[in-house]
Amino acid sequence: MFFDLNKLQEQSRNAPNVMLKMLQNFYEKKLPKNNQMIKYFSKVSLHGDSFILYPERLFSAQVDVNYKVQYIILAAKRDYLFYKLYGVEYLDLSFFPDLNLDKIKHNPLMRIEDNKLIFNL
Repeated sequence: MFFDLNKLQEQSRNAPNVMLKMLQNFYEKKLPKNNQMIKYFSKVSLHGDSFILYPERLFSAQVDVNYKVQYIILAAKRDYLFYKLYGVEYLDLSFFPDLNLDKIKHNPLMRIEDNKLIFNL
């Protein structure tokens, strides 16, 4: 599933519950039931170059919404060309030395092995 992380963060104002719901609605091609929100969301396109491989697994995972949002943000940093050409599903942490690894270590949706962030879903 492709999406625009910057637009998602901007439109949700980085509110984790809103971000997750917007992405899930985009993936499922649903509009919110609230009539005022329908007008707004129908004008917002989340199409972009960021990607998640198994969004249905993410949306159905029984974990805190903050872990899901962290997963979304970090998964979006991956390069699709590396995935398409070489099957690289992980994030090479050597390209992101400023990431707070202590926060990532506690996320059950990811793990760190050999300086690579492995996405468990």
